[in-house]
Amino acid sequence: MKFKVFLAFACALTLVLGICSLSLGKAKPHWKPKAKHEKVNANTKKMIELGEKVYAEKKCDMCHAIGKKGGKIGPNLMHVGKTWKPARLALMIRDSKKINKKSIMPPYGPKQINAQQLKELVAYLSSRK
Repeated sequence: MKFKVFLAFACALTLVLGICSLSLGKAKPHWKPKAKHEKVNANTKKMIELGEKVYAEKKCDMCHAIGKKGGKIGPNLMHVGKTWKPARLALMIRDSKKINKKSIMPPYGPKQINAQQLKELVAYLSSRK
């Protein structure tokens, strides 16, 4: 009789622990910005055109390619707008280590790319779909 009670208790405890472990294992987002970043509006055609100029002026193509044109050190940005949101692009440009600690991309602070240029560059990259 005592064995049956022990067995029932063990089964109930196993069931409770199994349910608890399922509820504790909720999925967490794989990326969350750790810093505040500038809001970016990537809607206008003019912003996209200006962003393409910023891309050229800042020599982004030394490391990055768009299609088959450009460098191979960084990732190809041909379709970056398809998977990356503007806020994440802006944070990556400002300080890539906040998104990927192993990134070799240097940070581009306000002295290298001002806030307006950042908005334009992000508009251009967001248009690459």
